[in-house]
Amino acid sequence: DVMTQLENRIQRVPQRDFLIVAGDFNAHAVTERPHIGPSVPHRVRFANADVKTLPSLCKSCGLTALNTWASGHRSTYANSDGTYSSQIDFLLVRLHDARRRSKEAYSDKNFPVAAYRDGSKHFPVRATLFIPPYSPTPSKPRPFDATALDASFRRKDANWQAYSHRLTEAVVRTMQVRPSWQELDEVMVSVSAEHYPPPRKSQPVAGPIHQEYWKKVRQIQAHKRAGTEHNSECQKLVEDIKEEARTFKKQQKQRKLEKQEQLLLQAQEDKRQQSHKL
Repeated sequence: DVMTQLENRIQRVPQRDFLIVAGDFNAHAVTERPHIGPSVPHRVRFANADVKTLPSLCKSCGLTALNTWASGHRSTYANSDGTYSSQIDFLLVRLHDARRRSKEAYSDKNFPVAAYRDGSKHFPVRATLFIPPYSPTPSKPRPFDATALDASFRRKDANWQAYSHRLTEAVVRTMQVRPSWQELDEVMVSVSAEHYPPPRKSQPVAGPIHQEYWKKVRQIQAHKRAGTEHNSECQKLVEDIKEEARTFKKQQKQRKLEKQEQLLLQAQEDKRQQSHKL
């Protein structure tokens, strides 16, 4: 069954993706809110088995037909002499992606598809869709050093021999107890992290001023733990830190003023050069 295969394919699409299902379904529909709107042809001849096919697909997959909500321009198909028309082409999206403006979709009667054949005509469905920007989830860092593993494999060094022997034992043991691809993947990652741990991130080296500042902070913390925070030595350290903080704020303010003055001079120079060009 084509509809069953289509339903299975749609349900495999992740919810984070924007889904559009469009085409000639060769099926009619009846109003079933919120999946099928009221703008559908009301004819007795459609009261057969195929009127339930499209609503069933929409309900099982959480879809809505955009071109069944706006009034007018319902039909999407007409025979050669224009005596018969029907609505068998649909544009489907997920319910949470169907905005009010998107539901104003309509069939364009001024652009019949394949009209040059002088036969039956299909009219395209026009709609405004709001597709969110793609924002991929950041990939997690590997729990092992893949570069070191690759280099060790090329050299065939002692670490590689030990890793290969350990991995073989772990894989054989896993296949005997819990033979599954997920378990094998976890075992391979665990053994790789054991023999080739990820490199540690190097911490930035603090300058001499910062080193001296944090040295005084640690000394003050040691005085507080010892209960001697009120002696003269600790008080002098506190005053030194306060003075350094005031000096730092003054320097920051001075650098900010210098930056603003530099930007102002640059803007004046750019304006002067622009006036010369004119």
